[in-house]
Amino acid sequence: MMTTTTLLADFIVVVHLIYMSVVVFGQLAIMVGHHLGWRWTRNPIFRVIHLVMILYVAYEAVVGIECPLTVWERDLRIEAGQIPANFAEQPGWTVDNASFVARLARGVLMCDSSWEPVLNASYYFFAGLVMATLFLSPPCFGWKRASRPPTEQPVIPPGSSTGITSLDRA
Repeated sequence: MMTTTTLLADFIVVVHLIYMSVVVFGQLAIMVGHHLGWRWTRNPIFRVIHLVMILYVAYEAVVGIECPLTVWERDLRIEAGQIPANFAEQPGWTVDNASFVARLARGVLMCDSSWEPVLNASYYFFAGLVMATLFLSPPCFGWKRASRPPTEQPVIPPGSSTGITSLDRA
């Protein structure tokens, strides 16, 4: 049964998936945009937000903090009865009666705790990659228009509408 609590938990897991997607696909866009000359990928606001997002994830991994979005979603699912209250004692527990979207998002985001060292290493690597691209493809802090040299306008002699003189026709 869908309650406000389960809808909120579903919303949180979708936000979590969007967060991860912005970090991953944002980095992909920065790297591709560097080679294709996409100016928006060098926007300093986008780049700083992107960097802060992955640095926060890496910080959580270093300190051993569980993601607040994961904790919030899990607490809501426990309250809704979708996860047993003693879930930590039950290996292999799953979310019962979750919506299709929640199952899909959780399938992408969540994995077994045995993968934690691999995930942490991937967070560190990805944070390093994002920082490296700050130097390899730095953000632009001011957009300068390409200046063109002034073009010379042809001089049209008086009395001539085309600018072609009788000497040019011969």
